[in-house]
Amino acid sequence: MQVHDSLVCSCVYGEAYDVACFMRDHLEVELDYGGVGLSVPTEFKIGMNYGDVVEIGALQDRVTFEQKIWEVMRVGNKE
Repeated sequence: MQVHDSLVCSCVYGEAYDVACFMRDHLEVELDYGGVGLSVPTEFKIGMNYGDVVEIGALQDRVTFEQKIWEVMRVGNKE
């Protein structure tokens, strides 16, 4: 889903880090526009649904990213 200045992606938790890396690697490529090099900076939020997300900012290492996913899933399952 494309929302103003953002992309929303749904995937299984085991693939989330790889999907995030793919998005970062393809959006942060600098392209030349009329002599000006521009890229799209990426920041990430994760959650069990669109209305309840945790902001994690810039992509971190896999272990830290997956720990945050487990924290979000644990909180989501307590409700």
